[in-house]
Amino acid sequence: MTPLDRLLDFLARLPIRIRLPQSRGGRVALALVFIYFVWGSTYSGLHFALQSFPPLMLSGLRNLLGGIGLFIFALRRKPEWPTLLEIRNSAIVGTMLVALSSGTIALGMRTVSSGSAAVMVATVPLFATVIAAVAGRPVTKGEWAAVALGMVGIVVLNSGGAAADNSALGTICVLAGALFWAGGAHLATRLKLPSDLFLSTSLQIGLGGLMSTIVAWLLGEHVEHVAVGPVFAFLYLMVFCTMAAY
Repeated sequence: MTPLDRLLDFLARLPIRIRLPQSRGGRVALALVFIYFVWGSTYSGLHFALQSFPPLMLSGLRNLLGGIGLFIFALRRKPEWPTLLEIRNSAIVGTMLVALSSGTIALGMRTVSSGSAAVMVATVPLFATVIAAVAGRPVTKGEWAAVALGMVGIVVLNSGGAAADNSALGTICVLAGALFWAGGAHLATRLKLPSDLFLSTSLQIGLGGLMSTIVAWLLGEHVEHVAVGPVFAFLYLMVFCTMAAY
């Protein structure tokens, strides 16, 4: 038995069991709960965590550690080991989704309210539709109409009030994060990734988090002070908004 086989056998024996709903309706309901409540609370969590953690380090560490945790869970399933090509592609997609998207959003949220950031990230469907059209996929009039209607709603929600206090640079950073997310999601459908969903996801967020952490270190980011609230926010982002939600 090889060392890898021993590791997989050890992980498979860990007393960890996750029971998911068996019915399609139950799985859809669970997915919607995570999208609306968990991912929807990401921006509030970022707002609190940024009080102690610098933006790129926050994005990098929470995704790196979350990716490692999800990777351990994936190994318990004894998936087919990825090829070097699949690992490289996972790193590319992860760089787009984590290092560039999550990193720029965290940068922007230093001067953008959490509510405004959540609304601005809703531009992802617009960017995704434009990218698909540029890539050659036919986009129907109905899809363009739906995107246009969504953009009207975003403009209405972002007009006046707290949105008036958002900085221009912060707004650009958040919108850039939405663009990078759409681009990464598009690449994920074009590149060959590991066949096991959990393994593929763990490599994407883990390698993307590693890239973001390296950049944060090169730029000299460090934690200036540690407070209880930001630490709990960081743990929430890592466990629920990264590991569980993905």
